[in-house]
Order: sequence, then structure tokens, then C-alpha cells
Amino acid sequence: MSDISADQKRENDQLIALANKIQNFHVEVSRRVTSLNTVVDMIQGGWQGAASQEYDRVQREVNVHLKKLQDNLVDLEEVMRMAVNGFEEHEQERIAEIRKVDNSAESQTQADASMHGQAYTTRNSITSLA
Repeated sequence: MSDISADQKRENDQLIALANKIQNFHVEVSRRVTSLNTVVDMIQGGWQGAASQEYDRVQREVNVHLKKLQDNLVDLEEVMRMAVNGFEEHEQERIAEIRKVDNSAESQTQADASMHGQAYTTRNSITSLA
């Protein structure tokens, strides 16, 4: 085995290990989000009025941010796994284009919900990722 092959194998092993750590972290975040939402639902069940509404609003915002974090973790893991065999610049550009479309669709969904006075929640999406 040449030095280049050994270096490439070592780099691939490191990328795979990193991708596995990212995946494990994503699973742990999903588990904790599910647990947090269960506790929040139990606590909020006893609240009424403005306090309940404000807490619900804040929790929806937290869920949106957690969903973005989880999406980013999935993207990062995917990129690490793609990098194991190496990928070219045009593939990186394609990934960036896909993210732009995905992010604009997410923003449009939030804007549409806001314009219609609807709550935009991603709690089910978040917990279903685990």
C-alpha cells in the first residue's frame, strides 16, 4: 500500500468516524427534544390565558430553531459521508443550490403561516427525525 493510499484510508476513516459522531449527536438531540416536548406539554396543560399563549409561542420558536439544527446536522453528516470517497467542486455547488431551495421553501412556509395568523410548528417534524 502506498503512502497516498494509507493517507487516504486514514482520512476516510476519520471522516466516517466524524459522520458517525454527528449522526449519534443528531439522534441524541432528537431524543432530548422529544423528552422536552413531552414535559412542556404536561406543564403547559395546567396553564391558561396569556402565560400559556406566550409559552406556546416561545416553544414554537425553539422548535423551529431545533429543526434547523437537526437539518444542518443531517446535511453535515451527509457531506462527511460523501467526502469519504472525495467529491468535486461541482458537487459542492449542487449541495449549496439544494440548500438555497430548501431554505427558501422553509421561509415561504413560515411567512405564509404568519400572514394567515396560523401557528407554524415543527414539533412533529422534529420528533419524527430520530
